[in-house]
Amino acid sequence: MLGMSPWFSAAATLPQLRGGWGLDAFQGSWLTLAVQLGFVAGAVVSAVLNLADRAQPRVLIATGALLAATSNAALLL
Repeated sequence: MLGMSPWFSAAATLPQLRGGWGLDAFQGSWLTLAVQLGFVAGAVVSAVLNLADRAQPRVLIATGALLAATSNAALLL
């Protein structure tokens, strides 16, 4: 369940990000859209590479969660 939390991270923290980064409403909506498109792109790549049949489910989910956490942490830099 926690592996799905990055999906909502931009929307949940948008007011703080807008204030901290000086974003207007339009830029904030693009930030949320970028997160959604990133997840869609990841799903498409996973389907095209047939990762669900090639990798063990535990490894696939753990790797995806780790990549999502790393991407969120990179926003702090």
